[in-house]
Amino acid sequence: MSGFYPETNVDPLYPVIDTDFLPAVPQRVTSAQVAPLVAYVHTQSAASASWTINHNLTFYPNVTVVDSGASIVEGEITYTSNTSLTVTFSSTISGRAYLS
Repeated sequence: MSGFYPETNVDPLYPVIDTDFLPAVPQRVTSAQVAPLVAYVHTQSAASASWTINHNLTFYPNVTVVDSGASIVEGEITYTSNTSLTVTFSSTISGRAYLS
């Protein structure tokens, strides 16, 4: 039996993993269940120089802003908490903010 650990009789390439200590995991998780936990899309319909975004992601996300003309716009991001932020622009714009 070369290739096995003699004291455990376990093949080192395919070890047995004890999963008794792992928490129960649902058998099927959909993207619809995961997406709200890791991403958020904010739509700003009314043009404004300051957007307040309440995302409830419970972390400080990356932010990409796209204006109504589909151009990426840079703004100053201020994290007011781990569930909200403010993006400030040099002029008024409308569009979407993608958070992840």
